[in-house]
Amino acid sequence: MSVKIRLRRMGQKGQPSYRVVVTDSRNPRDGRFIETIGFYDPISSPPVIRFDEGKALDWLRKGAIPSDTTRSLLTKNGIWSAFTQGGAVPPERRQALAARKERAGVRRSGRAVTRRAEGSPVGRRGRAKPAKIETRTGETKVKMKQEGMPPVSETDA
Repeated sequence: MSVKIRLRRMGQKGQPSYRVVVTDSRNPRDGRFIETIGFYDPISSPPVIRFDEGKALDWLRKGAIPSDTTRSLLTKNGIWSAFTQGGAVPPERRQALAARKERAGVRRSGRAVTRRAEGSPVGRRGRAKPAKIETRTGETKVKMKQEGMPPVSETDA
């Protein structure tokens, strides 16, 4: 079942207003729908666009595909950019998360530099790092840096 987010026409003749609904793509434009997530009135000045942001993001995450018009309405409300950036996060919280990621990145890279400087044979995932060695015959072999591991040629792997 393909789920779409699209407009459902309401209002009188010559005075359209729309509900933004989630529906099965096989249903007619004004037919059965799963849930109403917003409202659009293009006649009023300025046009009224209202969305239940939580419901809209929830359906987008579930895989509902918006129509072209609905996508532009979602973009005007900022919901589409919130969805494409990974969720609706207030600007203050977004800045705090970015600062936290930056601090964590500095710590990780600091550890990685220290580990390499010490010449530790252990990689980031706690496994032994392979080292490629070229033999006299020109054959490349992979040797494990830990003690007791026999060298393995690339043809064996």
